[in-house]
Amino acid sequence: AWLKYYYPAHFMAAVLSADLQNTDKIVIFIEECRRMEIEIILPDVNSGKFAFTVDSQGRVVYGLGAIKGLGEGSIENIIEVRNETGAFKNLFDFCNRINMSVLNKRAIEALIRSGAMDSFGGDRAVLLASMSEAIKTAEQSDKTLASGVDDMFGELVSTQSNADVYSNYQHVKSWSEQRRLQEEKDSLGLYLSGHPIEEYLPEIQLMTKNRIANLKADRSTQTVIGLIHDMRIIKSRRGDTIAILTLDDRSARIEVSLFGEVYDNSRELLGKDIVVLVEGVVSVDEYTGNSQLQVRARKVTLFKEARQHYVRNITLNLQQENLPVESLHILQNILSEYSSPEQEINGTDKVCDVVVNYAGEGVKGSIVLGKQWRVQVEDELLHKLRQQYGTGHITVNYQ
Repeated sequence: AWLKYYYPAHFMAAVLSADLQNTDKIVIFIEECRRMEIEIILPDVNSGKFAFTVDSQGRVVYGLGAIKGLGEGSIENIIEVRNETGAFKNLFDFCNRINMSVLNKRAIEALIRSGAMDSFGGDRAVLLASMSEAIKTAEQSDKTLASGVDDMFGELVSTQSNADVYSNYQHVKSWSEQRRLQEEKDSLGLYLSGHPIEEYLPEIQLMTKNRIANLKADRSTQTVIGLIHDMRIIKSRRGDTIAILTLDDRSARIEVSLFGEVYDNSRELLGKDIVVLVEGVVSVDEYTGNSQLQVRARKVTLFKEARQHYVRNITLNLQQENLPVESLHILQNILSEYSSPEQEINGTDKVCDVVVNYAGEGVKGSIVLGKQWRVQVEDELLHKLRQQYGTGHITVNYQ
């Protein structure tokens, strides 16, 4: 208790390191760090160690040893080379200097997906795309050294700037926020640098006024949207199946109970890390004795389906520099993949209007694109639009 109070970051780093290979416990301890407002940063091949450590700013640095698919021998080689010859400049420099017989392709993929190579420049999609060339270049360099013949081009790649190193891969599309976080979770066992619900928060705030932290017990039906953090199936005394969901919207967590027909109608939709809309009655959990709230669900809908029902339009807020003439063809190509001209907008359809708010020199106006450009609102569509025109220029509006 004394250590936790006076040296909270160091204490938690030690606790995390003690269960380095136990992902379930790591998740619990990371949540405790967040509760204690201790910042946790991604693993880093240029500063991290095998175990969890604390940096000069009092942040807990994620241990390289907790990355799935990365062996202790690989980590020891990384740290040894880094200590002897300095920080790694980029992915090509990294592959050229470490022992490729110890660190295989799968291990390098795990480092990239976890964010441990973010300091190399280029986003993770670019790093992953250039990995094969970096490994091939390193292997060629090893063969040249083994032959005893000097190669005048042997160090060319590793001494270039990051921009030059990845110049052949700048066309690679960046991962969406959802993809980046999912890759992070697959390699670390948890979402560390963000939360999947964050991308949807602007939309969620338009679809419902309720956040979990603000819920109050009420007999009327309330609507809440969150990510299924955990799920368990139990049997009642009468033998009925009950699903208990732990819903998380980053403001708080709450347990949601699904009984009988509600569970039967939604059982195929349910799973961890899925964002859902829940309509139900909020009450005090009498069994806990600590005034904890719970929800008895009346209906559960996938967020993506609920979005289609509530959406009014997608708005592109563009300036003259965002929309040169040639950009219209790009917009056309993006929308055409998701347009459904044969569908009409009504209470149950899955398409919406696209509105362009345009401002140029002395000119501004709002244009509703024709029916043939009505689209289905998909994560991938929004990602493409935001990538092309900027996150702040795309808005999803709801009824």
